[in-house]
Amino acid sequence: MDASLTCAAGLVKIAAGTRCTARRSCCFIAWRRGGRDMVTQAYLDAITGGLSRTSAMPCPSYSIPAGYCQTGRRLAASAPNSACAHCYACGGRYGFANVQNALGRRYQCLTAALESTAARDRYVVAMADSITRAGRDVFRWHDSGDLQSAAHFAVIAAVCDATPHVRHWLPTRELAYVPRVYPDNLTVRYSLPVIDGRPPARHRLPLATIHSSQDTLRPDAFECRKPYQGNACKACRACWSRDVPLVSYALH
Repeated sequence: MDASLTCAAGLVKIAAGTRCTARRSCCFIAWRRGGRDMVTQAYLDAITGGLSRTSAMPCPSYSIPAGYCQTGRRLAASAPNSACAHCYACGGRYGFANVQNALGRRYQCLTAALESTAARDRYVVAMADSITRAGRDVFRWHDSGDLQSAAHFAVIAAVCDATPHVRHWLPTRELAYVPRVYPDNLTVRYSLPVIDGRPPARHRLPLATIHSSQDTLRPDAFECRKPYQGNACKACRACWSRDVPLVSYALH
């Protein structure tokens, strides 16, 4: 049985229990059990860029630089009353150098994953393994950033298929990249572009919006509970539920 695989750096084949000649800690294979290569989290992070962790979330999440948001970038530059003009991911702790480096690393890993079928498959397996190891029953995509292409959405859908025990939440403004059919354990929530904006009369996805005050909070919306419970989701899972048609977040 072949007990080797390509190192995370993509340079050489390495045997289980050894380091590759690139001498990178991410390439260490911890052990082999039952014919399966058991790898370190560092190895998985070298493929995916690693997961992000925010204090408000009850789970790890995934993020890339907000500057790569396609619709968001245009809204931020042209619409002062847009949610993107007030994007939390363009300031605060997201501006720290270590956070920016991590965001950029994830974006580079995503770009590499979309270059070939083999790279995509390796990325999906590594991401699914990372999410499973986190031991949570929910996961959030894009606490910063947004979909880059239909191929990007297909990668996310494949990760969802590989983690049926986890409920996934994907907020997005890139409707063109979202197909009609996707995994049942994925809630895609369309983020309305304008603060205090009116939901479209017809829509195919659950929605999210931002209200500037209690006076503009829509009566048909589920109000995000974070401001009332220490800026944390705690037990609330409304954003992960397709049965909640509209979630409204307070402007901050």
